Formats: sequence, structure tokens, C-alpha cells
Amino acid sequence: MRYYITQGPVNPFARAIAGVFAAITIIVAMFFGMIILAVVAGVIAILALVFWVRAAWLRRSMSRNASGPEAGPIRSQQSGEFIEAEYTVVSEKRD
Repeated sequence: MRYYITQGPVNPFARAIAGVFAAITIIVAMFFGMIILAVVAGVIAILALVFWVRAAWLRRSMSRNASGPEAGPIRSQQSGEFIEAEYTVVSEKRD
């Protein structure tokens, strides 16, 4: 035997109205759910595009700035960290 917190409608007409109302409610909830899903997917797609464009721009600007072997990062022997700097060779000692 089924036990319900509240009794369902006994009248067949009331049952039909409740069924139609439940079906409309489910359809509307699915419609709004699809709209929210589309909006969230659109925002994620826009953020991914912005991130990709920013990363491509940074890669391009870093490759333009790297004019030779001197322009790369230098690894510190004491701490193991990288030190980035721009410099110009003023003179070279030749033996």
C-alpha cells in the first residue's frame, strides 16, 4: 500500500487538471533550465576565447621581445630561480 503525505485528488477532473499543471510546470522548468545552460555555456565560451586571445597575444609579444640568446631568462645558481632582465652589451673583452 502506498502512503502519501497528502492525499491526491479523488475527482478524475481534478486529477486531469493536476496532471496538466504538472506537465506544464515540468516543461517550463526544462525551458528555463535550457536557457540558463545556454547562458552559462556562452559565458564559459567567451571567457575561454578571451583567455586564448590573451595567451596568444602574450606569446607573440614575448617572441618579439626575444631578439637573441641574451634576451632569455638567467637561472640563479644559489636559489634556482629565474631572473629576467633586459640588458645591452657595452663592450666585450677579447683576449
